Amino acid sequence: MTLAVCVACWAQTPTFQSGVSQVRVDVEVLSGGRAVTRLAPQHFLVRDNGVALPAVHVSQNEEPLDVILLFDVSGSMKPAAERVAASTKQAFRHLREGDRVAVMTFASQPRLIAGLTEDLEAAQRTVEQDVLGSEFAGWTRIWDGLNEAGLVHFRQGRTKRRRAVVIITDNYGQKGKVEESRALENLLEADVIVSAVIIPNPGESRRTKRPVTTDWLAAETGGDTLQADDPGEAFQQMMERLRSRYSVYYDMPKGESGEFRTVRLELQGEAKKLYPEARVYARKGYKLP
Repeated sequence: MTLAVCVACWAQTPTFQSGVSQVRVDVEVLSGGRAVTRLAPQHFLVRDNGVALPAVHVSQNEEPLDVILLFDVSGSMKPAAERVAASTKQAFRHLREGDRVAVMTFASQPRLIAGLTEDLEAAQRTVEQDVLGSEFAGWTRIWDGLNEAGLVHFRQGRTKRRRAVVIITDNYGQKGKVEESRALENLLEADVIVSAVIIPNPGESRRTKRPVTTDWLAAETGGDTLQADDPGEAFQQMMERLRSRYSVYYDMPKGESGEFRTVRLELQGEAKKLYPEARVYARKGYKLP
């Protein structure tokens, strides 16, 4: 099934320029585990603080992407990291010219190994050499790692680039320096989505570690989660999903500076009829500038 979208009409539409008067939300729409494509503004309904608002512009595959690969390098994660590293070249084929990749690791402390670059071959070498060359040991402070990744994005300043963190972890860890709520606040402030590739690890000791709510942080920021028996395949799938996401714009409502507002997006009209079981992933809120 496909939507009746006037592609020629889109081509005649002037390039949309966002500003402080619009809110941009990074959105993924999945139906049956596959990305729903070719949606237009009339197919989205925005609820800002519960008030229904129309989308004024929707784009897909237009804005360049900044993605941080965040590798868990605690003791039991090396086999998973090796499989992800082996699939990096294939995964990067889903990216486009102008997209940038950074590479980070975390265990007891987060570490930025290589900053954002358009040189994807260099990023691939960083994964294959520096990540795999890390000492896989120490605590697993997931929130600290995600918080620092959010700050790396935040330090780039305001841009028109989409921002994401892809974390590869077994989702078991210990309490670190940063509370989960603080990590979420920084990720939302930086307009970052978190997508997680979670590797089952039945041998992990629950006496020293506990499940971490990485899936909750992903949901709150608008990302999604893949439980992966095959880390390499899941990594490729996640990169493909990142590139198929939409940017949905709507007029910013009036309010107090710094006010936190909730956001919910859903399909409507023809799109809802065609994809009644579709899931819409989008961040749950933002602060007014």
